[in-house]
Amino acid sequence: MRLLVLDPSHILAWIVRHEHPDLEVDEAADFDEAARRLAERPPDAALVSLPPASVPWHEFQRRCSGHHPAVPVLYESCLPVDRTAVGLDEGDGWAEFLLKPASRAELAAALDRLLAAAAVAEARPLSPRRGS
Repeated sequence: MRLLVLDPSHILAWIVRHEHPDLEVDEAADFDEAARRLAERPPDAALVSLPPASVPWHEFQRRCSGHHPAVPVLYESCLPVDRTAVGLDEGDGWAEFLLKPASRAELAAALDRLLAAAAVAEARPLSPRRGS
């Protein structure tokens, strides 16, 4: 399973690699790079850690939900938002929002839900988390 991590700091990608060593992690530093990767080789899931001013969440979500199977997305943000606050409806695909700063346990649980959503979409087995 492949996860696209959109985070210019590379911290989230490091955490994901540590927690899920058998997961393929593809990194993007900005929206344009992530959009290219989505178009060229869609991931199974995406993790975004950029504010909506840097990444137009609705547009990113539209691009992810346009793939078959749709790409589920976990947005990590300092803004206390949910799908309706950013204009997403059920037709826009799977999206979850995690408020920063999240504890390592909260991030791990949210990441597990994201990977479970991707596994359901692909009918693939889940990637076991290290220490599970």
